[in-house]
Amino acid sequence: MKLGTKLILSLVATLIVIMSVHGYWSIEQDRENSLREMRVGMIGLSHSIQAALRYIYSEERDIGATQRFIDSIGGSGNIHGVVVYDASAKPIATSASLTDTADYPGFDPRAMLEIDPKPVLASGKAMEGYIETPAHPVYYRIEPILDSNNSLVGAFVLGRRGVGYNLALKTRRNRIILTTSILIGLLSLVILFLVHRSLTRPMKQLIKGIGEIGEGNWEKRLEVEGRNEISSLAVEFNQMCQRLQELYGKLVQEQRERLNLERSLRQSDKLASVGQLAAGLAHEVGTPLNIIGGRAEFLLRRPRTQKEVNDNLQIIRS
Repeated sequence: MKLGTKLILSLVATLIVIMSVHGYWSIEQDRENSLREMRVGMIGLSHSIQAALRYIYSEERDIGATQRFIDSIGGSGNIHGVVVYDASAKPIATSASLTDTADYPGFDPRAMLEIDPKPVLASGKAMEGYIETPAHPVYYRIEPILDSNNSLVGAFVLGRRGVGYNLALKTRRNRIILTTSILIGLLSLVILFLVHRSLTRPMKQLIKGIGEIGEGNWEKRLEVEGRNEISSLAVEFNQMCQRLQELYGKLVQEQRERLNLERSLRQSDKLASVGQLAAGLAHEVGTPLNIIGGRAEFLLRRPRTQKEVNDNLQIIRS
């Protein structure tokens, strides 16, 4: 795999991870914000119900009025239901939204009826939380019921449905996924362009220049763009090419001088050979000529007999 491809894949993978984490964090923040808004509304509502039950239940002990009161609250708006417990954690009144499934088919009473009020009855302090259901989360708050002497006489559980909560989170999640995908696509194109311009294209030029130098094109130079590591590499490459060209020129000149010297040496060797041949030839020719000259001088010094003349002429002839 090429270096540019590895770099692009690494950057895109990192980008996907970062955007995914950011998207998940955004969804969780939306969820926390929605629950926080629900909690703020629940605190004020639970305090109002607590004040009413303080009079209806703790003072009058009117269970019928208590039932009518919570029936008027349960099922209205986003209220999931209300359950009132006595001091022994026994339910004394449950709103119709949690008992009449025919009139409230969209309500799931199990989430509310399974909440245990004993910790609040033991401590006298309010508690809160939320329960995940298939349709929507239910945020609940457990408040103590006090009489006029601030004695603990019971507790109630108030539940509120997060209507549209899951739909809002789904819409937000889909919007984040779409936005993240678009951003990843755009940033990937930007990364691809920058890597191609800053790394891939200069590297291809460098490889091409090295190949041409390998073929003997010493005059090849790279274009230097910008001021970065790649441009510094291109400058060093051009300087290397210049030095190689100079060294190649010197090498060619030295080779030419060596060839001229070799030619001169070969010419000298030829002349020496000719001289040796001439000396040998002179020696070979000089010996018989000396004999001929000596015999001629011998015949010319004084008159010779015919036999002497013939003998010397025979030697000269040989």
